Amino acid sequence: MPDKLYWSDEEIRALNGEWEADEHAARVRDYGEADAATYPARMAESYRLRAEALGPAPPPQTPVGPEELDRIVDDLVRQWRETTPSGSILERTTARSAARPKGPEEGRDR
Repeated sequence: MPDKLYWSDEEIRALNGEWEADEHAARVRDYGEADAATYPARMAESYRLRAEALGPAPPPQTPVGPEELDRIVDDLVRQWRETTPSGSILERTTARSAARPKGPEEGRDR
């Protein structure tokens, strides 16, 4: 457990620098100085190539309202019933009625 919960910006920067130095020393030890010297450039290039391959991030989805959510759930349940093999445990599960949450006046199950 850390000695304190919050660090200053300077402490975080110092820890980050120490971490990067440790990583560099480990790369030198494991792969040699030449590999360690080119590591940042190789990583930058790989990130660039990955961004080109994947393209920009998709826009965030619009929120779904309660009516739309009910329609989506009904579609999923219908598809599940259509694709469930006859006589399987899943078929018996879908035959049950949907669960209804208990109200505060009804108490708990246990």
